[in-house]
Formats: sequence, structure tokens, C-alpha cells
Amino acid sequence: MDPSTPPDNSAIASAYDAIAERWLDDCFKLDNGVRQHDMCHWTPARRYRFISGWDSLWHIALDQQWPLMLKLMGALEPEGVFIFTAGGLDAADAHVDSAMGPAVLYSTLGIPGLLGVVKEGGCIVRHLEFDQLAHKHVFMVVQREVASSAAPVDRSI
Repeated sequence: MDPSTPPDNSAIASAYDAIAERWLDDCFKLDNGVRQHDMCHWTPARRYRFISGWDSLWHIALDQQWPLMLKLMGALEPEGVFIFTAGGLDAADAHVDSAMGPAVLYSTLGIPGLLGVVKEGGCIVRHLEFDQLAHKHVFMVVQREVASSAAPVDRSI
């Protein structure tokens, strides 16, 4: 897997399955949210009060992150909350890491990019925290504005 070329989503899914075996057993509730590996292709059927993208968005190819985040924020009700984690870097970046076994892509828009997409998505940052020091792991809570001028985004990616 080369971070400079867009990865094959099925390759990312296979690598992630190798470290997330709980998704494949009967304990994982498949009816509670988006089917695994389908976030980029999912079309929101309604507005949501709460959406979580914990430890998942950074496995999306860098060129797909901005439109995906706009889609997720666009699916929020006014005052809806979106929590997510990302790489807390000063600029956008991508790399492949095998620290957990299989080679897995990690990419981030970087802090400036995250702040930009949140603004474009009609949301306000309520919390930004480096929650796993010394790792550059950022936890963010954003909230959709009551009267956001940003139209819901339905960008297929």
C-alpha cells in the first residue's frame, strides 16, 4: 500500500478486518449504524442528532476525507453533534503503518484542514483535544449551527 496513490478501498477493508475481528463475530450489532466499510458510499436517509467517526476517518484516502466529512456534517440536524478522531498534524499527510499487524493506511487533513472542513460543513468546534499524548491523536466535537448557511452535502465519493 503506497500512501501517495489512492488505495483500493477493498484493500483497506481487508487490512482493517484483520485487526478488528469483533466486526466479524455475532457480538457486533450490524443494525446499529452504517455497515462496515460503506461510509464513503452511504447516503444519509435522514438527519441525525449524533454521528461518531471514532478511529475510522483516518483510514479513508486523503482525497476522500473532505467530501466524506462534509457529507457526515450535512447529515446532522441543526445543533446535531459529530465526534471524531484524526491525526493532529500541522498539514495534510498520509502514510502506511504496520504497527498493529497488517499494513493500514492513515491519513489526515491536518488541524488547519479539519478546521476548514468543519467551517465549510456549517459546524462549530466545541472541543479539540490531543487525547493520547505523545501520539498526535486528536479528538474533536463539532456541532451543526442552528441556522447554518451550509447546505446539506450529498457528495458521492
